[in-house]
Amino acid sequence: MLFFSDVPDGKIFQCEAIEYEKKIWLVGGWLENPQQGWKMPARLILLEGLPHQVTIGSPFGDYVLNQPISKAVFEGRESAGAYTVVERPDIRIPTPKGIH
Repeated sequence: MLFFSDVPDGKIFQCEAIEYEKKIWLVGGWLENPQQGWKMPARLILLEGLPHQVTIGSPFGDYVLNQPISKAVFEGRESAGAYTVVERPDIRIPTPKGIH
């Protein structure tokens, strides 16, 4: 879990963080297939290179970004710009079938 603030209004949001290709990535939403029993990230944003704190075990999640990032980047509505983004990576995480 990771917490970050949005640009420009400063609202606090949270997202999941997962390991992919031996690095930590922020999950910009999920694409779910409950009938087949899996979900996959809609997009990933690389945490490496972004100013952050490791806060594992705290009530603030595992990571906290030290600077705002546009929520539109997470949602794919804004160009990634300086961020490293992977759209629809080939990752399928099992979920209970029929539950969404």
